[in-house]
Amino acid sequence: MMPATMASIPPPGLSQQLSCCWPMRPILSLDKSFLTGAGANPPEHPHNRIHESTGAYVPGLLVGGPNAVIGGDPDQTKYLESGHVPTAKSYLDVLSSWSTNE
Repeated sequence: MMPATMASIPPPGLSQQLSCCWPMRPILSLDKSFLTGAGANPPEHPHNRIHESTGAYVPGLLVGGPNAVIGGDPDQTKYLESGHVPTAKSYLDVLSSWSTNE
């Protein structure tokens, strides 16, 4: 067994950043993976030119995830203006929602 070295110790915060997309650690508030083709509940409708034009599902795309900024994306704006969406759950898995699913 090799001893741990500074090169083998991950930097602080790395596991939290990877948990957003790593299929083994979905965001708990949504029970969702943000990596297409990975995990139990991956995105099905990424805002992607290949998917949009051909309908082909491209595994390995990382989508944006929750976005609580109103304006620009009509689907997301309508969703947030309903007033029933907590910030951590402001994600839409629809092709046209470029602010959350691109």
